[in-house]
Amino acid sequence: MVTDLLRSRSPAGAAAAPGRLVRRDASCAEIWLPAPPPAYVTSSVTPWVPGNFVLMGTPAQEFVLNYGHVLNFNQVPGPIDSTVGFVYGIVATHLDAAREVAPFFLPGPSTTWALPLSIMCQPVSVPAGEPISVYAATEAAVAYTFEAILLGWLGGLPTFDTIPLAVLPGHGYWLPSDLGTGSYTVTTGAGWAWGAPVTVVASMNYDALVVGIKTRYSLSVMLNPATFYQIGYGPAGSETWCATISMGHPWHERWIWPPVQVKAGERLAIRATTTSAQPRLCQLKLYGL
Repeated sequence: MVTDLLRSRSPAGAAAAPGRLVRRDASCAEIWLPAPPPAYVTSSVTPWVPGNFVLMGTPAQEFVLNYGHVLNFNQVPGPIDSTVGFVYGIVATHLDAAREVAPFFLPGPSTTWALPLSIMCQPVSVPAGEPISVYAATEAAVAYTFEAILLGWLGGLPTFDTIPLAVLPGHGYWLPSDLGTGSYTVTTGAGWAWGAPVTVVASMNYDALVVGIKTRYSLSVMLNPATFYQIGYGPAGSETWCATISMGHPWHERWIWPPVQVKAGERLAIRATTTSAQPRLCQLKLYGL
């Protein structure tokens, strides 16, 4: 069963009014598979034939896939096209035995390092108790290893409070600078524990939506597994952490969906995690309401 979950629901369970988005709360912070991440999967030496299937987890509750993150971190002699696919069903040994829910195509990487691919997909519901696996295949007669992570909601699509979004009356801007320059330094927690929160805005002057995040390149980012960020609002020490985002290794931007609404007077914060304590540089994109 693959269920279309694009329509949000009001707290009463009815369909949200047209032209409305959602207010994230703590139930909306995506979890990752596997836990802790990442999974590593290897392609076969036969072009475009999947290599080993790696079990990422068997959620005890319904799992709603929201994002997939894959990375070829091998040094390769030239551009190599690749596919990394996520499947569910029986513990997969070949594609005919499972249902593919999210295949990702990776364009050929450079001769040094490949860029990560972190993609929001149409939310897909995987029934409770179904194992989820990952495979990789490339055009090369060489086995390559990929990092793979899934982000999604456990227990079904969260029930959100609705917020109006018929029109975005405000302007879009980056923090800490409208010009997109400068960065916040966020120190990750070690061993997949969350690091200390960093205040982005102590008190919002007006309602706003956090719609994106951008990270900066650093050598430590390149040489470590993916970094995860969480966006939160509320007083220091009792924030509502409501969005989990995977950012991979080098510099890139990510759209946050649903966006995070921060109301006037609320504090906006961010925190991060990976395998070891490392500084990360990032910016947030907001729209005023």
